[in-house]
Amino acid sequence: GDGIKDDLEECDDGTSTGGAGCSSECKVEVGYTCEEKVDALGAGGRDTLNREYKRSYCTKAEMLVDVLGGNGVYNQTAELALNEGGEASFTIVLSTTVKAGKEVFISLLPDLSDQISLSKSSLRFDESNAQIAQSIIVTSTGNFLRDEDRVVKIKYLVSSTDENYQAVTHPDTTVKILDDDVATLSLSTTDLTAVEDGAAVEFDLKLTTQPYGSVIVSFASVPSSQLMLNPSQLVFAPSDWNTAKKVSVVAIDNKVVEGKTTVKITPTITAAQDTAYEALNAKAANGDFDVTVQVEDNDIPGLVVTPNSMAIKEGASTTTYNYLLSLRSMPEEGTSVEVAFESPECSELDGLSTVSCPM
Repeated sequence: GDGIKDDLEECDDGTSTGGAGCSSECKVEVGYTCEEKVDALGAGGRDTLNREYKRSYCTKAEMLVDVLGGNGVYNQTAELALNEGGEASFTIVLSTTVKAGKEVFISLLPDLSDQISLSKSSLRFDESNAQIAQSIIVTSTGNFLRDEDRVVKIKYLVSSTDENYQAVTHPDTTVKILDDDVATLSLSTTDLTAVEDGAAVEFDLKLTTQPYGSVIVSFASVPSSQLMLNPSQLVFAPSDWNTAKKVSVVAIDNKVVEGKTTVKITPTITAAQDTAYEALNAKAANGDFDVTVQVEDNDIPGLVVTPNSMAIKEGASTTTYNYLLSLRSMPEEGTSVEVAFESPECSELDGLSTVSCPM
């Protein structure tokens, strides 16, 4: 071809070798479509044979895939990455038109169908929508297993009644699923308030991923004299790892006036078959899984006098009347009590507990 298409030629791209859509005999090759455009160098003019400067531009019939967010850059081999349970999308379009009355069908076939699902398993193109991109949403199957990052390949099967598309193929699209499961402890709360001799308070605990064996979580409170934990140990198996288990917390009534006290509940993890859970002890030692309990004191300093009143018979000068004094709560150290009498006629005879008043 001389680069000027005339009425006797199906196409003319200015070459004589063929293989790019227009053959050496100026015939449109199978798998291509060609269109004529006025050559910019000869726009508005004609050659010596009065032919308009029109050149053929041929496009190979292809399936185009865009995994870069619909920016129109196709035939990419980049991975489509998404988290477990997440979504991502890509688009497919045809490079050129489909012949009138013909169709192109594309089947999408993941090699690991249990790992992803597709919003469309097949696409249909015809003359009306051949160059309108169709979107496919990929959803990853979520789980709670530490199964690492993994790759799924989406294969394509193209069939067509348009001969130009009958031999079309496309490389697999790679979907990379990012494992987002991390072994750790999940606490319902890390702050509690308990009252001495009051109702129990509680917190829940469960694991975040399925363990490879039993995980034992033991609890200790510091200081240990303030709280009673029930149970003080939880056991999780691979079958019930995500079932929240309760720990009841009761503030011990110790009869000591001490005001509000802060107590830390700290776990220790034993997991002989799962090093990831065993390694959480480093975080536990750093206080990452502590439950802080504010203990409200119910003890009030004071004296208890028994009895708190008595009747003394006039003239009974030889009769001894006794009463008892006790403390309401345990003192931090030895405590002395002085007794004073409102009546100046009363005098102390025997220490603080026996008095006599003259009649």
